[in-house]
Amino acid sequence: METPLRILSLDGGGVRGISSLYILKELMAQIARQHRFDHPDSPNLSPRPCDYFDLICGTSTGGLIALMLGRLRMASFPFLLLLLTHYSLSTKLSKTTKPSLKKFLQANQKSQSPPSTRTCSSRK
Repeated sequence: METPLRILSLDGGGVRGISSLYILKELMAQIARQHRFDHPDSPNLSPRPCDYFDLICGTSTGGLIALMLGRLRMASFPFLLLLLTHYSLSTKLSKTTKPSLKKFLQANQKSQSPPSTRTCSSRK
């Protein structure tokens, strides 16, 4: 008997995509608790959605989440929430603000340096 195909479909539209991420975060926490219960001697690792779902897809914000979770194999939910909240707010601002405020916000974004990608293990 073949194993069933496990599909994760994520909603889009800003807040719906972010709420999908909160639901998925809780689902992955339940999977982690069950894994620790079934395998008490295994290391305490955070499960990644790409390890449990065969296909991850979505529309709009859900599509961005699907790319990050599936293709990029991310599992850091706080980072994803921060990124998607920023994305959601910036798209809403760009649709509703006056051009002068939009230019100010864009200039402010460009002036900020990106976060460091250096990890603790790369220190000398």
